[in-house]
Amino acid sequence: MKAARPLCLAALGALVLCLPMAYGVRQEAPTQPEWMEKVTQDRPGKFVNVPACGLSYHMSWNGIVKAGEATLQLGKPDPEAPKLMLGICKGKSSGIAKRLWYYKNLFKSRVEPKSLRPVSFEANEIEKKEQIFTKALFANGVVTSTETVKRKGRKDKTKERVFAYDHAHDLLSTVLYLRSLPLNNGDEINMVVHPFKSAYFTKFKVLGRETFKSALGEKKAIKIQIKLYKIDRDNLELKSYEKFKKATIWISEDDYRMPLEVRSEVFIGSVRASLKSRKPIK
Repeated sequence: MKAARPLCLAALGALVLCLPMAYGVRQEAPTQPEWMEKVTQDRPGKFVNVPACGLSYHMSWNGIVKAGEATLQLGKPDPEAPKLMLGICKGKSSGIAKRLWYYKNLFKSRVEPKSLRPVSFEANEIEKKEQIFTKALFANGVVTSTETVKRKGRKDKTKERVFAYDHAHDLLSTVLYLRSLPLNNGDEINMVVHPFKSAYFTKFKVLGRETFKSALGEKKAIKIQIKLYKIDRDNLELKSYEKFKKATIWISEDDYRMPLEVRSEVFIGSVRASLKSRKPIK
């Protein structure tokens, strides 16, 4: 049912840009696991402000076979809550991928613009036989996620889950926080990312700088490696995530500091999300 999720997780915050393909409150364990001590908790860096822009991406397998497209709007206040930043992502499968796996999504993320901490994340995902609504609220050191699955001819299924940890990010806030940091060569940033119903310990390592050829021309880019581990909800131990092998992201080294490309090695093969256009919006 959730073949869409692994690709989102593979690209993480930039996975906001990627086309996905592929009860009760638990008390924290009395002894904190070792990974908690490694989570980066620095304040956002100098690249906090995001120029209001619209980004469009195309997805492919191995950089050749067309798989889908996505658009992302960033940098504008939320009309319903002007003190918050609203990010909107729309995506859909296309080409051969659409025939094999029909998929559409609408993601909305609200982030506090100074701290770059998430407030809420909403997802509406449509597959061939079902529709999945997810809402995650980040408040008081707890992430409360509610998932409702609608399937024709069946009763709706709703589950609520709670993850008690104070430094979790959603997909958008992950990208915004990461891009704000200095990102010096060799830097390692560890984050807890809670994109849908589960949390992941995510390691980013800055591999260096290079010139990257994109649809926008040659750009100076920051190359970052991504590793991902699933956090067990019951005992908070880290587990390998078999559907994800590795990912690399290139971020433009300019005022936008936005993903130029994400390459993810997942269980269905090599999947890419490549920036096609970037336009300022008012």
